[in-house]
Parts: sequence; structure tokens; C-alpha cells
Amino acid sequence: MTTVDLTAGAAVFTCDQEIERVRALTGAARRAANGDAISLSNDDLDAMVEELDLLTGQSFKPAIKSVERAIRAGNHYFLQCPPAWAVVHLRERLAAGEIGAVDDQHAIGYLQLARHFCGRWSHHRLFPVIGRSLCNEFHHAMTMLGIASHLDDHGTAIGITAPVRQGQSPDLYVNVSASDRLSVEVKAPKALFWPSLAPSKEEIERCMRKELQAARNQLTGALGGIVVIGGSHPEPAVGRAFSECIEEIMDGKRHVSSRIAAIAGVFFTSAFDIGTTPTSATFQQQCAVTVRLNPKFDGPNPVVPTERPRN
Repeated sequence: MTTVDLTAGAAVFTCDQEIERVRALTGAARRAANGDAISLSNDDLDAMVEELDLLTGQSFKPAIKSVERAIRAGNHYFLQCPPAWAVVHLRERLAAGEIGAVDDQHAIGYLQLARHFCGRWSHHRLFPVIGRSLCNEFHHAMTMLGIASHLDDHGTAIGITAPVRQGQSPDLYVNVSASDRLSVEVKAPKALFWPSLAPSKEEIERCMRKELQAARNQLTGALGGIVVIGGSHPEPAVGRAFSECIEEIMDGKRHVSSRIAAIAGVFFTSAFDIGTTPTSATFQQQCAVTVRLNPKFDGPNPVVPTERPRN
């Protein structure tokens, strides 16, 4: 017989059934391999509008109206709400019978990302807060749900807390014991997302170091936390440089605070095959995640690093 001392330290009792019950309510739902595909038709776009308007608390249709006004005024890249821009843009392209430009690729990608991550997390009791952020902090929300899905898929349970102030995105955390947690600070700098010009590797590294320096003082966990940086660009070289910078910054060590348990990069990319007709195009979306642990961090760290690419 083993005696558990509940008077010292942190301890909890649980069981497999309770763990599974909580995970079903708070973890990422599984998705079918092709369950998020976007059909390039006006009917499917109309269905997406209804779906996203519901998930964003009726904020999506007004966002579409804002995009339409901006385009009439000559602003064809009004990306305050990228999925709303995507709907308006794709409707115009379908009407013209032309699909295949880089803009089209990103428009489809925005909608497919929204469908995928909403499908995985819409059951969560705090999703109404996350849903509203799709219309004003889309890249931040996708980066946040991207790392949450990755960690959950690899056995690290993710917690979500409501924001302190209205309009803020919710926070993520990872429990490391019954009473301690690591906070997760998500950064989505505009310079690393299309339609910004493709950044050089040096520019990516400078941007990442700036975000890491700011995040050091924004980690809310007593132990410290994980810093996540997002990016997206159609140029494959940008994605490779993005991942390499995460590796090299952590290998350098001296510029990384000991309060940072790990650095993660979430980079969205896509491939587009035009096909023979506007509605026969095929599209593939990828979310590439790189996680590196900080050897200077001396606290408990349940996060699993991603495998290093072979040379």
C-alpha cells in the first residue's frame, strides 16, 4: 500500500474516466482528412457566411459589409477580417470566371483555416470569445489555435482562460502540476504575414527577437511560459527561413530569457492547383509547427519539442 501525503505539496485525485470527460470538453476535436475542404461555389460561400456569422456572434456579416465598402472606395486589401475579405474576393473571382492568382490562394486559405480550427474548438465553452476574435485578430487567433491544436495532438493538454478586458483575445496555459502552470504568449506580427512583402531571413530574425523581448515581461505564469510566433507567406523560402530562425535563436541561447520555457513557430502555407475550370481547383493548406525547449529554463516543462529536420 502507498500512502499519499496531502498535507505537503500539491496533489490531486483523478481517474481515467474523469480525464477523458474533461478532455472531451476542453481538448481539440478530431477532424476528418478532407473535412475542411472549401468548394469554390457561391452556395458554399453562402453556407460559410452563415456558419462564421454564428460562430463570431453575428460579427461576420457586418465585417463583409465593411470589406465591400472598402473595395468600393478603392481599398482592395482591407484585411481587418481576412475571412470576410476572402468571401467578397472569391465571389468577384467566381463571377469573372478566374481563379488561380496568389490572392485567390490566400482567400481560400483564410476560409479553410477558419473552418478547420472552428471545427476543432467550437465545442469549448470559451469559444464564443475566440470566435469574436476572428473578425478583429484573425492571424493571432489562427496562431493561437494552431499551437493549441499541435500541443493537444502531441499529448500536452491546453487550458483556455477568458480575457481580463473585453476585446482581448483569450489566454492559453499549460498545467505543470496541480497548482502551477506555464502561460502561453502568442505573437502574430504583421510583418510576417501576407500581404506584407516577403521578409528576408535577417528581417524574420530581428522581428522574432523583438517579439521575444516584449513577451518576456508579458508571461503571466509564475514559472514563466511559452512564446509562440506566427507567420504566413506564399513564398516557400519564407517558411524555411521562419523555421530556421526558431532553431537558431534557441541554439544561440544568450538572447532568450530563462523565463521562457520554449519557443514555438506556427507558419501557414498552401499549395494551389488551378485545374481546368474555376470550380475544379485543388487546394492544400499546411500548418507547420516548430517547438524548441529552452535549456536555461529550470522549471517543469511538459512540452514536447518537434523533431529537428535531417540535413
